[in-house]
Amino acid sequence: MITLTERAGAEFKSLLSTIPSEDAPDGVRVFLQGRCGCGNAHYGMAFDQGRESDQVVEAAGIKILLDSETAPLVEGAQIDFVEDQFRRGFALRNLKGAGCGCGGH
Repeated sequence: MITLTERAGAEFKSLLSTIPSEDAPDGVRVFLQGRCGCGNAHYGMAFDQGRESDQVVEAAGIKILLDSETAPLVEGAQIDFVEDQFRRGFALRNLKGAGCGCGGH
């Protein structure tokens, strides 16, 4: 199952509070964006409406929407919110992945 850190949950809730209720999404979609040269998956995240075929996981009060292709790939992954001097944003840590050897990222 995919999980959220408390910090990520709080940041998602903060962002959701700025969206008018008539435009409110059902949750956060995690999706496969593509693969690099070595085959490791790259993921994206976006607010979205749910689909009948979605697997829905609720974590830290946030619904995470997963399609059938993405769900098995992010099993055991964690979404965190990271902030340092170079970046500020959400990061998906796929605990299954051992890193990339292709040098493409």
